[in-house]
Amino acid sequence: MRFALVGDDPAMLPLVQAIGDSERHELTHATLSGDITTDLLQLVPQVKIVDDWSELLVLKELDTVLVGGSAASVLEAARRLAGEGISMMVFPCVAYGEGLAYELALIRDEHGATILPAVPLAIHPATIAIHGQIEDARNPDANVDDVPKIREIRLRRRINTGNANRMTRSDLESSLLSDLCILGGLSKTYHRITAILTGSTEDSLSTATVTLNGSGLPDAVWTCETADHDRRDLTFVLNEDEQRYSSGETLDELVLENASESYAQRPAGQSLLKAIEHPNQPRRTSAGTAIQAFNWTNLVRAYEQLHAVRKSIRKGRTIELHFEDTSERSQFKSQMTAIGCGVLTLTFFGVLAYLGVAAVFDNRTGIEKRAEVRNAILYQDRFQAEQPSLTRVGQEQLDSLIESRSFPIVIEATEVATLDSARKERVSEKLDNANIENPTTQIEVLPIAGPTLATILKVTRILVFLPLFLFLLSQILLVITKPSQS
Repeated sequence: MRFALVGDDPAMLPLVQAIGDSERHELTHATLSGDITTDLLQLVPQVKIVDDWSELLVLKELDTVLVGGSAASVLEAARRLAGEGISMMVFPCVAYGEGLAYELALIRDEHGATILPAVPLAIHPATIAIHGQIEDARNPDANVDDVPKIREIRLRRRINTGNANRMTRSDLESSLLSDLCILGGLSKTYHRITAILTGSTEDSLSTATVTLNGSGLPDAVWTCETADHDRRDLTFVLNEDEQRYSSGETLDELVLENASESYAQRPAGQSLLKAIEHPNQPRRTSAGTAIQAFNWTNLVRAYEQLHAVRKSIRKGRTIELHFEDTSERSQFKSQMTAIGCGVLTLTFFGVLAYLGVAAVFDNRTGIEKRAEVRNAILYQDRFQAEQPSLTRVGQEQLDSLIESRSFPIVIEATEVATLDSARKERVSEKLDNANIENPTTQIEVLPIAGPTLATILKVTRILVFLPLFLFLLSQILLVITKPSQS
């Protein structure tokens, strides 16, 4: 098989070494390797370092890409490569989050790419054996009389942070994610999460305890504390006994304590290489129960559980995965979003209806509309009845138009042409007295639809936009009156 590497996660180096030691596999290209480039060249001198990860897209003979690292370019490369249907082994980290895990799962399903999580302990023989015991106990068709039932799982994690008795949230989550993958290798159906921190401040904490529960499953209790060295202790509480495993020389090992024989375990790199060679290979227990190898779906579940741990810490209570009661705050947000969408839709269709009605019933000319805006229409009530003389109100309006030079002036036409001409002549005299050049060209006599239609259309416009205005006003008031978080 031909491999390529994308990213700078040092956790990929054991697998790189296993590939370099194998006669049947070859690491041909690497990109975005950053600080591990020197170690990479020492393990596989013939590897070609490329600057642009997109060069991997045109390689004709490429079987699997190793992806590790949290840089944005690494994540983009993972998306594009999976979208091209290229198989990948991804080394998970907290920075990915459930968002990227979901996204890659969708790409996998759509494009048929094989995406494997690189979690050595999830495919450890001890993990597989315990997983078999748990599934045998849950299988009503299995004969498990001779198999001891597991009552509880305890996973104690000690990490060396360099700061006595304190760890950061980042230290906690990084350790927890890898151990959630181990527990996910035992059972993927833990759905009740409770997290408790001790000595917690905004930046650090002393210890952490996470309890996982699931229907028909032994409770799992994970604890984390600081120490002068990294160590993992995994204990399975049986009916009348306990099985204890502890990390060996590295955290990727599990050794059964007080046992004459231990599970034969390949180095982490060789275990991952075998997982690539035989992806998603199902296994059967001695009682005949089928168990699935740790896959991307299990990793997605681990990210969901990590998110639930954060939520449990924030809310101070147990979290039910996928069954959380919606809070009043969330309900209010959902209701306001629905109302906002409804108001926008109502306004949109209201505007369309208004434009349609106006196009059919509004027969005003452009000159009339512009004159109406400038208040430059002398309606019939601005003149004396059946006379060309202006009323006092009409005279004041005309004086205002002359002063502001707002032309042309529109005179509402009557049914008597001679009266219209006389009125135009009278207004023209007023303009001439005010030294307006060519006064007759500044006057138009037109039939006017009247102010009633204009008033109706104006009220309609207000009614169309009023709900949207009130909704926006309510949102502004909510922001202004929002109580302080303290």
